[in-house]
Amino acid sequence: MVKTLPHDIEREEAILGAMFLNPKIKPRVSQLISADDFYKEAHQHIFNALMVRTSQDLVSVIGELKRMDALERAGGADYVASVPASCATSAGYEYHCQELKKLSLRRKLIAQCMTTAEAAYMPTEEIEQVFEGHKGALREIQADQSLDYTPNLELVKRVSKSMEDRATRKDGFVGIRTGFRNLDGKMYGLEPGTLTILMARPSMGKTALALNIAENVAGKQQGKKALYINLESSAEALTRRRLAIGSDIPLSDIRRGILTDNQYTSFISAANEISASNLIIIEKPKFKDIRLLHSIVETFVLEHPISLITIDHFTKLFTSQKTHSSHHQFSLISNEITTIAKDLKVPVLLLCQLNRESEKRTNKRPVLSDLRETGSLEEDADNVIAIYRETKESEVAEIELLKGRDVGTFKTRLKFDRFCQRFDDCDEEESWDQNTAIYRAKI
Repeated sequence: MVKTLPHDIEREEAILGAMFLNPKIKPRVSQLISADDFYKEAHQHIFNALMVRTSQDLVSVIGELKRMDALERAGGADYVASVPASCATSAGYEYHCQELKKLSLRRKLIAQCMTTAEAAYMPTEEIEQVFEGHKGALREIQADQSLDYTPNLELVKRVSKSMEDRATRKDGFVGIRTGFRNLDGKMYGLEPGTLTILMARPSMGKTALALNIAENVAGKQQGKKALYINLESSAEALTRRRLAIGSDIPLSDIRRGILTDNQYTSFISAANEISASNLIIIEKPKFKDIRLLHSIVETFVLEHPISLITIDHFTKLFTSQKTHSSHHQFSLISNEITTIAKDLKVPVLLLCQLNRESEKRTNKRPVLSDLRETGSLEEDADNVIAIYRETKESEVAEIELLKGRDVGTFKTRLKFDRFCQRFDDCDEEESWDQNTAIYRAKI
């Protein structure tokens, strides 16, 4: 037995009739629904004609349908003339539009499930691609819901409540802490739903700083769950780095497996801490496809209370969507990453190398324009943090916030132990007052 798709012809007629009666509702109607939300094809054409015409009288609308060569598909002049009579008042049109949108979404959902079912039957279709296609389509359907907004009063209440909570805590933080007071005291943490880019030239310590931050979030310091998307090296290589950071043992010693008795004790202690850490590392090559990555991250966040997502790094990602240039491809990837952060309400830390032009400059310090070749990444980012060291042997890293929404820009420093891949605060530079959340220069 073939089931009829969800629809309501009388409601469709009521909406069109209301538009005939009261042309002033057109802007609001266009925010709530579109032509393809109507089940009956004739109503789709009548809706389009009504939206185009300034005058809503019957003669003008029929004339517009003729101009569009759509009068017959709209049911003919007699049917179009009968539509205004189906509605006595325009009252309640918003409710009818909202209900019509729900029916439209149900039809789209049914159609997508049928498409997914057909793909699942095909042995040539990779199951990951089937999942990715289905989840991507569902997100698009969900994004097509009626315009929803929050009244100003509710927004003010939310901000006020947030201010009260922070005042009670007396720390001023708006998100998770990086674990470095020189950063946290000025950025007030990484706020949920934001994209923070960590950029530097090769071998300046991008991965090391990202791992330090992730471990600070997921380790005993904060004990939150963090997701590290590793697209450049192996999970074992990252684990060696984590062990070096946690034990203060040179990474080269860990790689060679030659440890002194004292080092072995530190190694065991670090191994126990990492084993209990809430840091989750994902390294499968298939997740370089940004849409597959979006799907798996979405699944993780639904199953676990993830507090930080780190992606290492941007240029390793690609999109299966057709693009006409690398700039367009990077823009699509950048938009997808921003969507991950905002939809999942989790801060995303994205590692990015500088473009080739930076190597031609005498001054190698990163600038925002070094991201220009990576699509709209510079515009999409909420924060851009740059790492600079004079040489690969330098023990001090200059950290500069080149872009910071709501926090401005600043410069600070961190100590870097290149042997153990460990970053630490420069205590001699500044001190942090935990009670007042104010940085104070030492005198």
